[in-house]
Amino acid sequence: MQKDNTSNVESHCKLSSETPTLIDRFPTKPSQEHHEQFMRQVIDVLLKEAVFQGTSNDSLVIEWMEPESLMALLGEELPKNPESDENLIKLIKNVVRYSVKTGHPHFINQLFSSLDPYGLVAQWVTDSLNPSVYTYEVAPVFTLLEHKLLREMRRYVGFPDGSGDGVFCPGGSMANTYGIQCARHHAMPDLKVSPRTLFQPVSSKLLKFLTVIKSSSTTINISFTYKTAISSKQSCIASFKGRKLILHILLKFQEKGTFASRRLVVLTSKDAHYSIKKACFLLGIGSSNLYLVDVDSDGRMNLAHLREEIQRALREGARPFMVSATAGTTVLGSTDPLDGIADLCQEFGLWMHVDAAWGGGALMSTKHRDILKGIERADSVTWNPHKLLGVPQQCSTFLTRHANLLLEANSASASYLFQKDKFYDPKWDVGDKYLQCGRRADVLKFWLMWQAKGSLGLEKHVDTLFENTAYFTSHIRDREGFKLVLEEPPFVNVCFWYIPPSLRNSQRDEDYHEKLHRIAPKIKERMIKKGSMMITYQPLRNLPNFFRLVLQSSGVNAKDMEFFAEEIERLGCDL
Repeated sequence: MQKDNTSNVESHCKLSSETPTLIDRFPTKPSQEHHEQFMRQVIDVLLKEAVFQGTSNDSLVIEWMEPESLMALLGEELPKNPESDENLIKLIKNVVRYSVKTGHPHFINQLFSSLDPYGLVAQWVTDSLNPSVYTYEVAPVFTLLEHKLLREMRRYVGFPDGSGDGVFCPGGSMANTYGIQCARHHAMPDLKVSPRTLFQPVSSKLLKFLTVIKSSSTTINISFTYKTAISSKQSCIASFKGRKLILHILLKFQEKGTFASRRLVVLTSKDAHYSIKKACFLLGIGSSNLYLVDVDSDGRMNLAHLREEIQRALREGARPFMVSATAGTTVLGSTDPLDGIADLCQEFGLWMHVDAAWGGGALMSTKHRDILKGIERADSVTWNPHKLLGVPQQCSTFLTRHANLLLEANSASASYLFQKDKFYDPKWDVGDKYLQCGRRADVLKFWLMWQAKGSLGLEKHVDTLFENTAYFTSHIRDREGFKLVLEEPPFVNVCFWYIPPSLRNSQRDEDYHEKLHRIAPKIKERMIKKGSMMITYQPLRNLPNFFRLVLQSSGVNAKDMEFFAEEIERLGCDL
């Protein structure tokens, strides 16, 4: 069970309980005299309570507190005067105690887990150096490591000799946004300089109206024009009530997009990650211009329907320019037929992006990399080492076979940062091809793990995950009360229902699905409040809620997997 984290930490040094003066605390420079004892004690707390106790089977995954109680414990008001070192340690201990232990073997809730010791140490190193990776002069080591790692990842994808380009991103959602943005720039580079907006022209009367709205009770009719996909003018009448007009227009921009020459269309599957939709309205393409393609019973994109949707967009006078395929869907773990998608993209002249944020790690395994067969034909790939490979949060990459496209699409040539007359080759100032400016050195975590384990160690990690998946699937396949969503999981996601005794003879009842739908949320509530494990659930299309067990930590063993099934039974047998 969880030990009392509020007890005093044993240490060779004693912290001061005296309230420090402002003059001691405001400087941002570390002082050995003032900070060493405090920092050593914090490290002791982290090693003992977060790293080792937090990943022990004898500890809880979470010590649950209701939000109001936790807020009161952490303190609702920020202090005006400095707190003592002793009080700061207490605050840190509470942060550790009441946070979810994502490195715990029984945390199987997301597409990340575990706590790799080498990745953790690398994160401590980068935090100690506090770099920002945009120019070689301020981040020489990390600039070169990024160059090396990104090239090696492109080799694993299958781009010839690792050619192309890539960037580290703040998450897979941003990497997918890069994919759509690069695809659009590749198709229509002029849009970077001169976009044409959907709502043009907006009459001066409308603009004046927007500034003088005072009543929300008046109904007002307004006419305005815009270009349609076939470049014809149409008059649209919109009826709004008062201030709701502004919100309505903003929502229309989000839905319809901002480019009016030819309507741009992105295609992806109905099981694709929601970041594709977000990227479409962020980039002005519009969520209604994201065409969702049907999937088969295993969650893989239907190629016949993809062809139909491409042809529909063309008949409508739109410009389809990209297909976003998925290698490892979030729920089922399915991989789209990448070779077939590549064939269609080649036929219609479309950019092929593969969201392999989850599935990309399988490329490290000789035994399992064929799951992603066809990915080498992609124009761009999202790959998150912080998912399947267990690199600490976060470590995400966007990779493309097009060597100069990122710089062409994103360069703003800020003269105060990216000077061309530096004393070294400015090609190493990589920041101009990024959408970000300030950026963490996430590369070191992956690089140090690769150094510590070697390619063979990373491959063994991946192979172990698939072995664990086979074990757990076999364990529950014939276990009473458990039913697999897919008889053979396509990846390391194992999706299943737990059916309590009260429902096992009720499958033909009219309200059976409704009752089954309520089982997983109730079991989840009980396990969180108990703190014994953490697993997620969700519905999918017409299926009632089911559990999704994600085997991403190679520290999970057979005993842990047997515990998962037994604990779900214990928590749900009376429902």
